[in-house]
Amino acid sequence: MLDQLLNLVKGEAQNAVVNNPDVPNEHNEGIMQEAVSSITNELKNQAGGGGLQNLLQSLTGQGGSQGNSVVNNITGNFANNIMQKFGLNSSTAQSVASSVIPAVMGKLANKTNDANDSSFSLEGIASSLLGGNSAQGEGGGIMGAVKGLFGGK
Repeated sequence: MLDQLLNLVKGEAQNAVVNNPDVPNEHNEGIMQEAVSSITNELKNQAGGGGLQNLLQSLTGQGGSQGNSVVNNITGNFANNIMQKFGLNSSTAQSVASSVIPAVMGKLANKTNDANDSSFSLEGIASSLLGGNSAQGEGGGIMGAVKGLFGGK
């Protein structure tokens, strides 16, 4: 999942990072890696901290303000991280984060919901976030809860 997520980030970060004169070129790759880390860390926090409903809503495009809170958390954390790690000023960091994270999360949600695109799936994301086999048989574990939310799909 991380490689596919990095590819999504790279696709969305071209203008906000690579073509941005306020972002030193030597930091481009590191900033994109940090976007992936910020996304996966927040998704893990949501999955492990009782925020499964918010996580699922953000990944299925049904988030409303709840799903947006996940995106907002990732955006804020990413901006803070790239300010600290790469010395970007607050305005540049916020601009980069606000451009990259919502776009990546939107694409992630679209790909997760596209039956013709197998690069991301709720099961694959849950397995990656929670480690190993998340399905635990037909109806158990986290995937039982996920499938229950979507009528057993």
